[in-house]
Amino acid sequence: MRKLLLASLMVVVLAFGVAAGTTDSDTSTFGVGNEEMAVIACSGDAGNLLLVAPAAGAIPTAVNTSESLTYLQYTVVVGATTKEITAQITTEALPLGTLLKITTLPDVGGLEGTAVSATSVTTESAVDVITLIPSCATGIGATDGASVEWELSVSDITLMVLDTSVDITVTFIITDTS
Repeated sequence: MRKLLLASLMVVVLAFGVAAGTTDSDTSTFGVGNEEMAVIACSGDAGNLLLVAPAAGAIPTAVNTSESLTYLQYTVVVGATTKEITAQITTEALPLGTLLKITTLPDVGGLEGTAVSATSVTTESAVDVITLIPSCATGIGATDGASVEWELSVSDITLMVLDTSVDITVTFIITDTS
């Protein structure tokens, strides 16, 4: 009987030990954070913007004035400030007597910044095209981001020269809001 009682007691102790379980733990501590960042890419080109002959006595008009084949795609992480995107012609100047305007159309609702309407772009200085950009990511698909509309027009017909054609590069820069 003693052996049976002792065996029963051992079973109860073992069962209690397994049921109560033995636990152990340890910790790992590490820092988590992110840095302020601003990355921009330009997908697509404006194509050729050409001025064509008008009716007699009228100012030449542009064909392909509103090419929306270009999209600005950007990722921004900011603190208490916002970012802006500027544009500037960084190659040869436009042909004499012409003017290039850019209109951007960021995501509706201001989630990707605020558009600056019909901005004239020159070689002299960078101009704002999108302002007040909060932390956001526009996407990377072919038509994601802020679309860019280009408009070539005549600013002074008396300065125009026959058959002047140049390749223009417009550089977009994302910077802190000034």
